[in-house]
Amino acid sequence: MIYYIHGFRSCALANEPKVQELKKMFPYEACVALDYDSFNNFDNIFDSLMNQVDHEAENFFVGTSMGAFYARILAEETGSNCVLFNPLVNPVDDLMPGTYINYCNGLKYTLTRGAVESYYGVNFDLSISIPTTVFLSKKEKVLNNIKARKLFKKIANIIDIDEGHRINTFNPYAKEIIGTRNSRIL
Repeated sequence: MIYYIHGFRSCALANEPKVQELKKMFPYEACVALDYDSFNNFDNIFDSLMNQVDHEAENFFVGTSMGAFYARILAEETGSNCVLFNPLVNPVDDLMPGTYINYCNGLKYTLTRGAVESYYGVNFDLSISIPTTVFLSKKEKVLNNIKARKLFKKIANIIDIDEGHRINTFNPYAKEIIGTRNSRIL
């Protein structure tokens, strides 16, 4: 199974074009977008995502921003390969409580201090060896990619791309995405 996980303030439906691109890259595999409420706390989001994953399949996770954070967490949990675009790596520092507009429905939602604090102690387990490719945008203005580069430099294939934070298409990165899916741990 190929899973795409969207970023903060988005939804699965808005990312259907990315899922269609993944389906073209992997025509013989099921490709779906996982959905979650990014304004919820860590435990609820994690449980929701885990409930959507087929635990009997050989899974592969692709995520952007906050979705990349969860893609790596789920990959660790399930022993799966993953591709991360501009990953959120420290939610406690990078998520700010406040009111935001949801990209999908235009409604206002509040990210509470409690939701942000629910990430305390949640870290990647970098001792788990899983094939990981991390794409970092050169024009990143939302997250601090220096943190991601430092964190993943010894355990992931890091690729710099000439994009901003938002990734509109996966097509230019198809070769690397397919290669990561097909990678095996030696």
